[in-house]
Amino acid sequence: MSALSGDDRLKGIDSLGKVNLTLLSPLERQAVTDRAELLQREVGQAALERGKVAFRKNDMKGAIAELTRFMSLNPSKQESLEASYYLGAAYHQTRRHEQAISMLSRFVVEDKKAKTRDYAQLLLAQSYEQSGKLDQALGTIREALGTYPNSEFAPQLRARLGAVKRAMNIKGEAANPSNQAPLVAAPTVQ
Repeated sequence: MSALSGDDRLKGIDSLGKVNLTLLSPLERQAVTDRAELLQREVGQAALERGKVAFRKNDMKGAIAELTRFMSLNPSKQESLEASYYLGAAYHQTRRHEQAISMLSRFVVEDKKAKTRDYAQLLLAQSYEQSGKLDQALGTIREALGTYPNSEFAPQLRARLGAVKRAMNIKGEAANPSNQAPLVAAPTVQ
């Protein structure tokens, strides 16, 4: 866990779970555990930073790989929320909307003071819309417009609101054929 580099050190942490620590004194056991936790945080921070850099460089596949690795290392709640935002946005950009929904909704619900919350709500609404979850998209848009009426993303949110309402009307008309105009038979030529 100390001598090797990055990923090889993570293998050491994984191997630690297989070691019988009861043979060590309490002090030695605590020292090994503390070292493993420190190493896990260190590797996690590196993965988070690499993921954010990849995101900024528009390398969404790289961002997803690094941020997924980071999330697997049991980060703190605040770091996990930050990673959820970037990971959700990266999933959205790669059109993996179901995965984007889980990450973005977590970020939106749990971090109400984030500066990027209004943008995350826009992405979340778009992912809901693309997944056919129009009611959730509508709710997300209305909440975003109510919370951030002067947001720089308000025009985009209003445009999404109109698109979702139209899609809901079309879906409603298709589900209820009695509201549609009757079909008229085409005249026959004799």
